[in-house]
Amino acid sequence: MKTRSLLAAASLLLCIAAITPASAQYRTMTNSAFKKGEKLTYIIYFDSFITGKIKAAYGTFEVLPAAETIAGRSCYHVVASGATFKKYNWAIYVNDRFDTYIDEQGLFPWLFLRRANEGNYTADQDIIFNHGKNVAQYKNNKNGLSSNYYIPAYTQDIIAVGYYVRNIDFSKLVAGSNFTVPYAFEDSLESTTVVYQGTQNVKIGIGTINCHVLKPKVIVGSVFGEAYPLTIYMSNDKNRIPIYAKSSILIGTVKFELISYSGLKNTFDAKKK
Repeated sequence: MKTRSLLAAASLLLCIAAITPASAQYRTMTNSAFKKGEKLTYIIYFDSFITGKIKAAYGTFEVLPAAETIAGRSCYHVVASGATFKKYNWAIYVNDRFDTYIDEQGLFPWLFLRRANEGNYTADQDIIFNHGKNVAQYKNNKNGLSSNYYIPAYTQDIIAVGYYVRNIDFSKLVAGSNFTVPYAFEDSLESTTVVYQGTQNVKIGIGTINCHVLKPKVIVGSVFGEAYPLTIYMSNDKNRIPIYAKSSILIGTVKFELISYSGLKNTFDAKKK
């Protein structure tokens, strides 16, 4: 197992080395929303007719303090992780980790790692982004298979997209307007259309927060039964922190609530006194 891990790491490094060199010209995008050292922690609730409301899991999103270099570019290393509380492992066991390496100057990803353990399902996957050639390479480390596919300029991954959206200028949006963001997931190019629904005060455990309200389109399938089941509430200040989210799924409702934060880039002005 150790030998296999070393071989996988060496293969990944060789693939990264083949990315278009840093001398290529890429976009620049101002990051006014987050910085290295930011950490956001959430409680995840599950509610269904059978179970009632239970505090099922926790999740964290952390921008690590040190920069990483990918393809000669300085990157934010973001780690998103989540797990069920032990007393619910008998019913549904989840222990997931996602790593994304986001270009500091352009806010687009160079590398995405998914390590998932969800009951009988496990995933060990990498996506390597070559923005110079508009290609993503998907690697399934469980079976050794890989594939390349086209991506438009500055395609995101499922974690990096959140940090990108936090830096969109919402002042140019009105309720009912929308924007579309392409993202890579496994061996496919997807896109989400996000509908902006204005602002709203949201009361949670840490206080009342004035928020932008967003409804992103999701993939309908084994989890979601409709295209727009998810509502995200993002702080109406320079930080644009995801404060609260709720979503209907095929077997009930899931809610995410921010319970702690640290290392913010700006004053938390959206929080009511």
